[in-house]
Amino acid sequence: MAEASDNDRVLSARLAVDAYREAHRQLHAGGWYEGISEDHTPLLEKLMDDLRKSGFSSLGEFFTSNDELNLQELGFSSREEFKVEVRKGSRLLRDIISPAGDVVIGRAYTPEGETLMDTLAGMWR
Repeated sequence: MAEASDNDRVLSARLAVDAYREAHRQLHAGGWYEGISEDHTPLLEKLMDDLRKSGFSSLGEFFTSNDELNLQELGFSSREEFKVEVRKGSRLLRDIISPAGDVVIGRAYTPEGETLMDTLAGMWR
């Protein structure tokens, strides 16, 4: 898992990624125009510069560290624990019982499971 100094680096880089996403959103807010591809270049250069300032040499390196911190923030001690918990669903899913109380009619996320899914969705927005 990530150490405290690694966590600070990831948190700093997350701000850079969020700033890039916002700048990218603004770039596309007016729709497509000739030259929009070239206008992406300064955004990407700034993102990569900010990632380097946070101690990451690539976007992939940041994503790996960010994934580790996401797991830590969700209360998992390791990626292996996360995989086990997802497989068995003990912390993430709960059974939905029929009104008669005799049959499992489905499964739903626990609050912890909902947090996990929201976090994962946010990672890939």
